[in-house]
Amino acid sequence: MGGRGRGAAAHRHHRCAHPFRPRGTYARTEAGRRRRRRAAFTFSYAEHTELLQAAGAEVVTFDPLRDERLPEGTSGLVIGGGFPEMYGEQLSANEPLRKAVAELAASGAPVAAECAGLLYLARSLDGHPMCGVLDADARMSERLTLGYRDAVAVSDSVLAPAGARLRGTSSTGP
Repeated sequence: MGGRGRGAAAHRHHRCAHPFRPRGTYARTEAGRRRRRRAAFTFSYAEHTELLQAAGAEVVTFDPLRDERLPEGTSGLVIGGGFPEMYGEQLSANEPLRKAVAELAASGAPVAAECAGLLYLARSLDGHPMCGVLDADARMSERLTLGYRDAVAVSDSVLAPAGARLRGTSSTGP
């Protein structure tokens, strides 16, 4: 880790009302490193795994296209980025895992999504049921839109204290 990249530096200097102390096992989507395998979530930021491990968590992988349940003992979740819209029908068909993700989130467990991984947490994606963690319906369009978005943290979290102003990039489209 050693402070590589902005993410690691921002994490070291961040102070929130409730320090993040991960316990147990954190599952992250498998990043499709093997070209012969298809994957809805094709990448994951190494810093997420490194920071979780440095804080004492065990990090294991799962594949939302193939696994019908989260790994045993999962107490937190990181969903990588990628192209879930290309696998919407298959992700939707895996109802046992979608329910397990929703139940984990409803229990108050930490859940993070990188980039398009957020689409998997929505109620639906292009009309296909997803996990329903977020009260949102996602729809892909023919047009790619890139830009910066501003947000305000509505409550204390592992990412920011309540009231913190955040700015990040977003992209939508093909």
